Amino acid sequence: MLEVISILKKRHDSQFKLQLVGPVAADLDKKIQAFIYEHRLQEIVELHGRIPYPEIWEIYAHADIGICILHPLPNYVKSLPTKLFEYMAAALPIVASHFTSWEQLIEKHQAGFTVDPFDLETMAAEISTYSKEKELLTKMGNNGRKAYEEAYHWEIEAQKMIQAIYTTSEK
Repeated sequence: MLEVISILKKRHDSQFKLQLVGPVAADLDKKIQAFIYEHRLQEIVELHGRIPYPEIWEIYAHADIGICILHPLPNYVKSLPTKLFEYMAAALPIVASHFTSWEQLIEKHQAGFTVDPFDLETMAAEISTYSKEKELLTKMGNNGRKAYEEAYHWEIEAQKMIQAIYTTSEK
């Protein structure tokens, strides 16, 4: 994402700010800091590190897009990150790697769009283009929120889990 925000800055698309949240290993943190300094991104990139869970919602409340870009490692390709559902709960339109299961979730609910995690130029162009479509972003965010309320919040998931336990125990 740092490369993408750098591309956007070079295109004089200064409306973007990148908020990075979550723990980072010390060696990677040094590389991130160096990249930010080298590309003069200090004004548009904010590193939060690990923060208490309730505080993430404050960051989501001020965000326009939720981004989940990962490389296609087996653990990522075969999972659905909690972050996607948090973005849906926060009514944030999603930009995510185009892994099959992620694409299916996002497209099913028209909650955002997926991108090739290796095609940084196209990713930057799509983020820039979509960011200008405020009504569409709002609609995608609302679609995600509706899907979360109807299908993915913890009460519904707990009911599914209880039903699975009953079904398994009856066998």
